[in-house]
Amino acid sequence: NKSDTNKRVCLDTQALNNILVDDVQSLPHIPDIFHKLAGYSVFATFDAFSAFHRLEILKSDRVKTSWTSPIDGTQFCFKGSPYGIKFLSNIYQRVMNRLLNDDYEYVDPTELKNHHKGNTLIRRSKILKDHIAYFVDDLVCFSRNMEEHLIHVKEVTRTPNKVNLILNVDKCHFAQKSINLLGFTVSEQGKTIDIRKLSNIESWPLTS
Repeated sequence: NKSDTNKRVCLDTQALNNILVDDVQSLPHIPDIFHKLAGYSVFATFDAFSAFHRLEILKSDRVKTSWTSPIDGTQFCFKGSPYGIKFLSNIYQRVMNRLLNDDYEYVDPTELKNHHKGNTLIRRSKILKDHIAYFVDDLVCFSRNMEEHLIHVKEVTRTPNKVNLILNVDKCHFAQKSINLLGFTVSEQGKTIDIRKLSNIESWPLTS
């Protein structure tokens, strides 16, 4: 269902999922996300390159993702998490919480020249706390005007790179009056059903 045509390596994870322990990280309450966006007029959405694949697997566990090529019998295993593992959304949500929502953020010691020597924690910008919302890998920034938006986008775009999440510029959308998010179209006027989700209804056969 991806909108691009790039090929992706997928793994049948049914047997693996049967023995994995569930992750208890909760996901956001979707109505709360839309409530947070209410009244704002300028939006941006962000997309990361191969988001789940950037969740690195411990070397000792990579063998559990082994698979054999049907072409030549070569065996491989995943270094980054493959799609289909049941708790990836929970883990990714935890990463996003720590990256964007904690009161403090870790700083690389080499970047501490403007901070107190030896201090590797700085208070997180309120921009990230007050002007973003996210559900797993769906990330949106919202502003009241274009001047604010430029500041907010700059702050958001600098943050993922710190943990090796690389933004896919071709799939990021800035300075939008409306956006599609979690099955809805959102604008300053509120939210409506995303018509893309209804586009195939006309082709459904009529009941007799």
